[in-house]
Amino acid sequence: MTRRLRIEDLTSFAIPEQPALSPDGSQVIYVLRTTDAEADRTVRSLWRVAAADGPADTGPVRLTRGNADTAPAWSPDGAAIAFLRAADGPAQIWLLPAAGGEPEQLTTLPLGAGAPFWSPDGRSIAFAAPVDQRADDGEDDAARDRRAAAPIEADRLDYQVDGTGLLRTIRSHLHVLDLATRACRQLTSGDWHASEPGWSPDSTRLAFTAEMAPDADLTPRSPVYLLDLADPAPEPVLAGLADGNASAVVWTPDGTALIAVGQQGPPTGHARLLRLPLGGGPAADLTAQLDRNVMIGGPGYPGARPQFTADGTTLLFCVRDRGCTHLYAIPADGGTPRPVVAGAGRVVAGVSAAAGLAATVLAATVLATPTSFGEVVVADVATGAESVRTAHGASYADAEPFVRQDREFTISDGTVVHGWLIRDPDL
Repeated sequence: MTRRLRIEDLTSFAIPEQPALSPDGSQVIYVLRTTDAEADRTVRSLWRVAAADGPADTGPVRLTRGNADTAPAWSPDGAAIAFLRAADGPAQIWLLPAAGGEPEQLTTLPLGAGAPFWSPDGRSIAFAAPVDQRADDGEDDAARDRRAAAPIEADRLDYQVDGTGLLRTIRSHLHVLDLATRACRQLTSGDWHASEPGWSPDSTRLAFTAEMAPDADLTPRSPVYLLDLADPAPEPVLAGLADGNASAVVWTPDGTALIAVGQQGPPTGHARLLRLPLGGGPAADLTAQLDRNVMIGGPGYPGARPQFTADGTTLLFCVRDRGCTHLYAIPADGGTPRPVVAGAGRVVAGVSAAAGLAATVLAATVLATPTSFGEVVVADVATGAESVRTAHGASYADAEPFVRQDREFTISDGTVVHGWLIRDPDL
């Protein structure tokens, strides 16, 4: 007998997030979000599942027992997983051996660390982390608490951020962690925020975006910058989109260009997928043929940062289509975008690519559908063939969802607007 989902079902949901495909394409590490109703908190832990059916497939296995373990990232050699853990304080970067064992804490920053990004040579981890501009060296928690309770003084429009709240004197800046020495170095500073970093293929430079202009709160512009890590005190160097707005940046496999998501001018209209040649020249809009918004994902938003497949021939990215988010692919040197994981009512959140068995290029995603809040799905990039790897929705398998019915409305200027009707058919 089926039943309808009710409010009390909310605490029983187990929903995958943030998939990370191993370098050899054989395993997927992901975050599983559940609810501890008694403690009134959300719990996130790391799980692992095989990327394909086979003798080694034992189903999903829990790897960590933390209450707030997120942002898993495989080392280039597949020997370890870096991730964030919030335990008795802000989230820090930890390292978990892929073969099993206890995780090791790598950072102890006063305000915590951001999602880890491995260098291609596996020697370093870069990340963005909050920094208090008014903090004194070696200050204690009591001093931080006093400053956090002080009156707020703001002279800019961007004094708060959705999901974060009031920023006070805290800014996000880039750091790099040397795995051999465990030394952590802050790379940027200033009254602006650095985005998450993108590594150059030779592991010598970082690309990022930032609103450095003093009036960027009045005239938004977020160009792309480069940092040379060989410099003990690197200064950001403008790489492109001086008058544009970018929110995510990755390198092309040959290191000759950057791929950024954003606009070449003011932040109006769709976010585009832009190719920025490092040797100079105008940016190329790779999604000019596609009247869709490129989605990089984030808290409360589906999508994923663009990334190249392991063979470097294909660029994967997400777009929003009729209220849903789909995975698309485009040749690395440009061409016609094509859907990989798409379809009405289907939403992609998180993408991770690797080369699997028989050199098949795979992409691990978390895919929600009209009948599922999300499962880990591995797709063949070339054919679009999908393999559902988890079944965490079994806890509500006996419940019949309220199906969304597509509707279209024509407004006064003749534009057709898409929407949904959701209702209880029994009422």
